[in-house]
Amino acid sequence: MKKPLRCRLHLHLWKTEHNEEGQRYQRCLGCGTTRDKLTLNDFSGT
Repeated sequence: MKKPLRCRLHLHLWKTEHNEEGQRYQRCLGCGTTRDKLTLNDFSGT
């Protein structure tokens, strides 16, 4: 199955989800690609 045109143009439609450990990530509704969800704590330097 081909990826939707929107995804091939890197214009994904992201939905925030949670894994078993409670961490957030994002999954594209069109093709299923995942990416980590950044939080402000990632940049706190502690």
